[in-house]
Amino acid sequence: MGFIDNFSILFYLALRLRKFEDMSLEEFENTPDSKTKRYVLMKSIMDFGMGFIYLGIGVIIFFSKEFHLNNNFSDSTIAKIFAVVVIIYGSWRIYRGIKKDYYKD
Repeated sequence: MGFIDNFSILFYLALRLRKFEDMSLEEFENTPDSKTKRYVLMKSIMDFGMGFIYLGIGVIIFFSKEFHLNNNFSDSTIAKIFAVVVIIYGSWRIYRGIKKDYYKD
């Protein structure tokens, strides 16, 4: 399974998630300005990407012993707290990418 296969699976899942979104997606599709649509789409893709990166980094730090990445920092309690904060932030970025309510007043 190569990079293209993984990318196509993620793209398919992203398209499937679109039907579960609420009113903000309708507002996005009804926006007459194409520049605004492109900006919202770019911002949403960036939120998905950065969210998955933060989530991955948090999981790697939290489970560093299982990945055999032992050092002084990864064994400390501060590392576990930092990992949980990064996982929460990554999850929030993914949620924000799904909601797409960047121009809500």
